[in-house]
Formats: sequence, C-alpha cells, structure tokens
Amino acid sequence: MDQIIEEKKRYHASYLRVSTNMQFSGMESQMRSIERYYKENDITNYKIFKDTAISGAKDSRPALDKMMEEIRSGNIIQVTTFSFSRISRSCSHLLRCLETMRSNKCSLVSLSEKIDTNTAIGQALVAVVGALSQLERDLIKERVLAGLARVRAEGRVLGRKKTRPSVLIRQLFIKGISSRESARIANTSTGSISKEILEMKLEMAKAQGIPKTQANRISIDRLREYFLDDPFKHQRKEKEEKKEEIPKKEDVNQIITHPELKDELPPLPPVIDERSPRHSARTSEIVTRGGDTTSVEIIK
Repeated sequence: MDQIIEEKKRYHASYLRVSTNMQFSGMESQMRSIERYYKENDITNYKIFKDTAISGAKDSRPALDKMMEEIRSGNIIQVTTFSFSRISRSCSHLLRCLETMRSNKCSLVSLSEKIDTNTAIGQALVAVVGALSQLERDLIKERVLAGLARVRAEGRVLGRKKTRPSVLIRQLFIKGISSRESARIANTSTGSISKEILEMKLEMAKAQGIPKTQANRISIDRLREYFLDDPFKHQRKEKEEKKEEIPKKEDVNQIITHPELKDELPPLPPVIDERSPRHSARTSEIVTRGGDTTSVEIIK
C-alpha cells in the first residue's frame, strides 16, 4: 500500500532543448509531440524542463541539471523527450544519464526513435542512437572547420562585413576630433570609433614589429603622426602584395622545335566528302528479323 502511494507521488517529466534562440518552431514542435503523447496515454501529472540556446554537447545545462536532481531524489517515474539528441549529443553523457535513471527506477522514452528503456532492446538501442548522434555532431563540426579552412586559404575575410565608415573615422581621428564628436559626425557609436582606432594601432604595430599585446600602449599622438600622410597605407600595401601576377599567355604561333619533327611535313590527305552534316536527311526503314519487326532510323 505504501508503495502504491509512493508511486502516485512520482510524476512524469519531459525535456525540451533548442540550440539557438531563433528555433521557436523547433521548441513548439517538440512541445506539441509530447503533449499529444501525454494525451494519448492519459498522463496528467507531468512537468516540463526546457533549455534554450544551449548546445547538446554541454553536459551541464540548467534545466537538465534540475531534472537530474529530481531523478536522483526519486520524484520522476519517466522522462519523455522528442529525441535522444535533445538530452545529449555525446554518447558517454547519454549513457551516464541513462544509468542514473535506471538506478533510480526512472525510464526514458524517445518519441522520434520510438524507444522505451523499460525493455532490454530499448536500452541497447539507446547506446546505438547516442553513438550516431555524437557521430552526426562530429561530422558537422568537421565540415564547418573544413569550410573555414577553405575560406581562409582563398584569402576571404571571415565574419560579418564591416559597416562602420572607416575612411571618415580615420580622417576625423587624424584631425584631432574627439571620439564622441566623431561618432556624431559619422553617425555611428563610440564603440565603432574605438574599434577603428584599435585597428590602426594593430596596423602600426605590425609594420614596426611591435607585439600585438603591446599595440594598445601606442599613444594617440604617436598614432596620429604615423597615419598623417595616408590613413590606409598598410591596407593598400597588403592589397598590392596579394595581387597575383597575370600569367603570360603562350604564343600559339611560336615555332616548336623537337628532334622528332621534320622540317618538311607530308601533305594532308584529300577531303572525301565535303557535304555538311547539318543537311543530312533522315529516313525510316522497316527491318524484319525472324518474327520480329524493327523500325530503324537511317541517316543519309
């Protein structure tokens, strides 16, 4: 009797997760599927745990940690999730969570994989699905890193395109106008002014062999004096260095010398048929072979 009362106190839990704040539809679809499952199985006593904008590769997450504490306390009888990848993208972490649930008499149900860990086959399939989820994440990471390496090799700049008016900011800086006034004139923020000044310091440090860590120590007066003649001299120099030399075109009329070639070549053979293939006429002919009749198209 006490065991039945204890079972009634325990409740069902569902875990939902999305990796970014922009995945509103993903969170809604997970919620809709879980609510449908609870309605079909007449489950009314449940609690929902949500993690938003957190990667599945992280073992520690606020809502997940709270749910695991409830499982260790023996308050949860079953965890329902849309997919095992929502709980973890790491096979080892998923298996640790499963072991914690099993030791506290809590089962795990995945709606998309249709696996229930109450069965022996379900427990074995969890390990397989967890390994596949980790493999999927590793492949995505590998493709992203390969793409970034290819972009860097092509000389393209990564990241968001710079929108601040660099030319105007540098001209105002060289004239000695304050950052606040420069931001008002250039219609930008003071943070953009500071970033442009820092970029100028880095360019000067690179040209003079100063370490990047000491670039911020360059004084404003020294920086203005250095860029007085040309605010973009280093950028122009880098662009000129990156310009590839135009390959020389081979002269097709150049005489090729080879010991196998003779001075006098034999004459070309005469042209047998001068008719153009564009004026070819198409005709059809019926060919009978045995008992079968075949239609053959002949070009004349």
